[in-house]
Amino acid sequence: MSILSRLILFLFLLVTVFDPADLITHLKVPLFVLIWFVFGLDLLFSSEPAGEISSALLKYILCFSILLPALSISLYILRNGLTAPYDGFQYFKSYLFLALAIIITLKKIDLTPMLSFILTGLAGAAIVLFLFTYDNPAFSAYIWAVGDSYGFVTPASRSYADLSYSYVYFYTSPLLVLSLAYFSYRTMTVQTRARYIYFALLLVNILGMLVSGPRNNLVFGIVTPLLVLTWYSTKRQRLILIALFFLIAVVAASHGTDIVGAMLDPENESNAIKLAHLHDYEILFRNPMTLLFGQGLGSYFFATGFGYRTSITELTYLEFIRNFGLPIALIYYALLLYPLTRLLDRTFAASHYLILAYGCYLLICLSNPLLLSSSGMLVLAIVLCRALPTTESLRIPVGNPVTQEGAVF
Repeated sequence: MSILSRLILFLFLLVTVFDPADLITHLKVPLFVLIWFVFGLDLLFSSEPAGEISSALLKYILCFSILLPALSISLYILRNGLTAPYDGFQYFKSYLFLALAIIITLKKIDLTPMLSFILTGLAGAAIVLFLFTYDNPAFSAYIWAVGDSYGFVTPASRSYADLSYSYVYFYTSPLLVLSLAYFSYRTMTVQTRARYIYFALLLVNILGMLVSGPRNNLVFGIVTPLLVLTWYSTKRQRLILIALFFLIAVVAASHGTDIVGAMLDPENESNAIKLAHLHDYEILFRNPMTLLFGQGLGSYFFATGFGYRTSITELTYLEFIRNFGLPIALIYYALLLYPLTRLLDRTFAASHYLILAYGCYLLICLSNPLLLSSSGMLVLAIVLCRALPTTESLRIPVGNPVTQEGAVF
């Protein structure tokens, strides 16, 4: 049963990474349900000892994924009914994917290595497609058409002052910060020859993130591994890396001023859209009712930057306020930031690389809506299983009590 559970989890991760919109395989929800079905059978028939789950994790999932979204959806329906276009139930489904943390905690499954190797496949795919689409407009147009239809990849190009580059953007490529952190950590801590394999995999992931890169990918494709390497270094190594950071910053400031200025230029198309979103939110939040209670999870509004009505923009954290209102948005901010507090606890040192990657991921999501998708909930589920304390745990009977030692017949 354990092997079957891991196989289904592997397939679920594979679909989540390579088919985030679920338009190719249509397997994301069936696999999620199957995971729970197999887990239920495991509860009944497995002879494994009872599992433990933190009561804090259960409360976190209940609050984050069920109570607050359900409250927002209920308020929206009471105010507006269901006659207008509405995506609340679709987002609610994504929030429920956080419950996967219950299974991987009770079964003591570390999904980070499995996900990291799958993400390495994504990085490899990005590199291959980049090579095939580079200076090949016909093939690039074909990949764009396919990727746009199925919602998983988009070839594109950017120009900032004298810097022009092409890339192949996989929609789940921000998740590569997890594999970058994992392989950086393994490269630092493994003492056998396997560290060279981890280092090679790290290089593949770095290159994959760079060639799939808008600005966030370019920045965090470099920052994430350097951050993990610095965190786990000795004092001497840390000083060298900090000096390297400073040198890179000085060189970038002296030679890349025009490029950085172009990246921040309000006239840049991407920046102009985001600034238009900011103006739209400013107008929406002038309404006290919207500011306090939100418009409802999955509600639509007219986005000037897009030129049409939408239920979500790239400005994820302002979307929390628009959807839920400021008081509940603050609760969500606290819940999202809580795992980062484990960086202050040395007893969690073996998990710090994952939490550092999560911090980078939260920064990427400042201008990326992936956080609110099923993929985003998957990341949070993996992090919570490592970050939440194991004290005050609840014992869940995993296995058939009749077959366990000391069972009462």
